[in-house]
Amino acid sequence: MQKVYTKIESIVGNVVTVRVTGVRNGDLALVGDSYANVIKLDKDLVTLQVFSGTQGVSTTDPVRFLGRPMMVSFSDHLLEKTPQMTRDKPAITPEQAKAIAARVTDRPLPQLRREDSVLPCYVLHDGKNNSVAITRQGGFLCYLVTAKPEALTARLSYQQAVDKAQQFLQAQGYSSMKDTYYETTDGVMTLNFAYLDPATQTICYTDLIKVEISLQDGSILGLDARGYLVNHHQRQLPSPQLSPEQAQQMLSPLLTVDSVRPALIPTSGKNEAAVYEFFCTSSTGDRVLCYINTATGAEEQLLLLVQTPNGTLTK
Repeated sequence: MQKVYTKIESIVGNVVTVRVTGVRNGDLALVGDSYANVIKLDKDLVTLQVFSGTQGVSTTDPVRFLGRPMMVSFSDHLLEKTPQMTRDKPAITPEQAKAIAARVTDRPLPQLRREDSVLPCYVLHDGKNNSVAITRQGGFLCYLVTAKPEALTARLSYQQAVDKAQQFLQAQGYSSMKDTYYETTDGVMTLNFAYLDPATQTICYTDLIKVEISLQDGSILGLDARGYLVNHHQRQLPSPQLSPEQAQQMLSPLLTVDSVRPALIPTSGKNEAAVYEFFCTSSTGDRVLCYINTATGAEEQLLLLVQTPNGTLTK
């Protein structure tokens, strides 16, 4: 249930406080027309950070708590599921794992250990900071970890980095992967890729791969394909019961739609929901992603799109 309060106790910088009970750290709220989230709780005194700033906000503006936390990313909780990609796949030998790892990296990895987890792997490593994990069923590249070089000089553009990462993924058998969000730190770009269903052009945020790439020379520094290996399978995606125009009617009137596309997202019950992903702009200039169920019209998730000089991420 949403709670609405009409008295703001204080406004300092981009932070406001209000007295309220029954909310949690991280909960999403609207302060006037601006999105905010709870950053501190002190008994009934709640502190919120307003993402677009507090200019124009007054102590009489309504504060509406939306009854849900900020969503940071998709699919991490789905790692608890039984893996789809390795199920019923034949077991490989340690020698086969070594051969696969040699195609992934030319770094010498003389040591081998068995890793028992949701995705059992052979891990080839050098006893230091470099390792490659190959699933014991199916022989898929699960993750790659390398020692991060220091003082990298960024020479590649975003698109050049994406192209090199996609070429690497294709070489490892991961095709039809679409870049989504990214972050750059010290000359290393971390790219998030999601599977794009070729038949329906549905972006599947359930099937994720993260790639770290050097912006100096385009070398692949890291990879994590666990989300993809756990969740990816041949799906019969449901036909939408609502048109994009009908689903758009479920959005807040404070949002202006910039674009829309079909998507598949994880739900809290380890299931999946077919949605329309609306890229929107709020009345205060915030970039918002709103996910509307294509069958029921329910709002499944709401994310804030944060664009900085170092990347594009969601909150």
